[in-house]
Amino acid sequence: MIYGERVKQARELHQFTQAQLGGIVGIKQAAIALVENDKRTPSPAVLQAIAEATKVKAAFFKERPFPHFEPGSLSYRSRTKIRAVERNQVHQFTKLFVEQTQTMLASLSLPRPELPVWYEPAIAAGLTRASLGIDHQGPLPHAINLLEHHGAVVFRLPVAPETIDAFSTWVEIDGERPIIVLSAGLAGDRIRSNVAHELGHLVMHKGTESPDAEREANDFAAAFLLPEELMRRSVSDQLNLTIASRLKSRWQVSIQMIVRRARDLGIIPEKRYRTLFKQIGARGWRKNEPVEVPLERPRVYRQMAEILYGADVEFEMAESLNIERSLAQRMLYEYNAAFRGAQDLRGTQPYRTGLSSHINN
Repeated sequence: MIYGERVKQARELHQFTQAQLGGIVGIKQAAIALVENDKRTPSPAVLQAIAEATKVKAAFFKERPFPHFEPGSLSYRSRTKIRAVERNQVHQFTKLFVEQTQTMLASLSLPRPELPVWYEPAIAAGLTRASLGIDHQGPLPHAINLLEHHGAVVFRLPVAPETIDAFSTWVEIDGERPIIVLSAGLAGDRIRSNVAHELGHLVMHKGTESPDAEREANDFAAAFLLPEELMRRSVSDQLNLTIASRLKSRWQVSIQMIVRRARDLGIIPEKRYRTLFKQIGARGWRKNEPVEVPLERPRVYRQMAEILYGADVEFEMAESLNIERSLAQRMLYEYNAAFRGAQDLRGTQPYRTGLSSHINN
């Protein structure tokens, strides 16, 4: 028996339409649709052709589909209107990541999640800092590793969608656990902003809906990364782009976030804010700011795989998931296998992940 949902998952991992996949394997689009709707079982030759086209093994289609969340449960941070093919692709990759994480957590333990629940951005950001053990008025040294230490799971996609930066949700893996999924190919300050934004959704919008959810998550991110006391102590009404650039290097957030936060707190007047953003635009900094922020990468997902599967982690993960090794390599590429201290984050020290093993021998 095969599951049509698995055929759909394999197809959407590669952004193939039913017609495109049918053309590759030599059958009509309608036949692919029947297979995906469990109304037709393909011949062994066709099934093998589908497997080869989508870089999985035929056994992949015989595994019961992972049921725990649907696309509507994901909170996306998008750049523009989300393209359906990209939404489907990242959803299917996330299902694969979460499914494998659940399998690995049958033999490994992660810390229980430690996030508060609150609905007003500034208060929620302060409570979250306190819950995570961060100085309430200091800069945040390492966002991803901190959240992993406190029980969240952060995934990096092997693709860089044009319309999606990040998304988050709560899923049932070893109990209820928050996940954040980040697109590949983003700058360091953008990654930290996205992580803080998605953390805001996880804290403020768990099981609730808000018409202002995106604005609230933006406000949370600003308060979480740039606490009011820190801003008032370090920024004056004479803020300029030279000062903002130095602060970006120290705080690892964008110049635009610093300027906007200074305006929102009333530290600089609206007129100076508009002047600074005109200067940012004139210098081409809207998309490409100066001062490189080091990339933060998640560690825990790959570390779990290396503990369980040993030196040939890519081969063993491919065997576990019934996918080709090349696809497993892509799924593991965006992770730090081991933290490299100053080489990664200019000397900041990592938080301990709390990852422990109870592997059954």
